[in-house]
Formats: sequence, structure tokens, C-alpha cells
Amino acid sequence: MNWPIARPIADILEPLADRMIPEIIKILKTNDGMWKYWILINIARNTNNPLLLSEIERIAKSPSRDEIEDEVNLEAIAILNGDYK
Repeated sequence: MNWPIARPIADILEPLADRMIPEIIKILKTNDGMWKYWILINIARNTNNPLLLSEIERIAKSPSRDEIEDEVNLEAIAILNGDYK
């Protein structure tokens, strides 16, 4: 995250992640690997929402090219393994 305001905004949004599940899933279905990476790290890391976990599992098991190039799949695997809880 290279925007100066990104960290404070992420800190505000992270506790609200479960209220934004449809929007987060839309982001995770884009072709923007870096956006997905930062969303997983900063907003969706501690989710227990089954819909979001399903999309994270898809990224971990069947990543797209952008997800592999930007290591989104590795972050998804870490989330599913509970590395951040």
C-alpha cells in the first residue's frame, strides 16, 4: 500500500469487513492482483465469513495468473491455515 492514507483507511475498514463481504468478493474477482493482495492482508485476513472464505479457498486452490504473479494465492493459503489468528 503506497498511498499515505491507505494504512489509516485500512485500520478503519478492517473491523467492518463482515459488513462489506459482497464488495470484497467483487474485488477478489477482478484481475487486479495487487488490489486483491492488499485487501486480503489488510481487511479480510481474520474473516470467518463462509462466502468470503469460499472465495479465498478458490484463490488458494485455483489461482489466476495475476493471483500467482502477485502472490495472492500465498496470502490466501496463509489465511486458510490460520497463520494470522
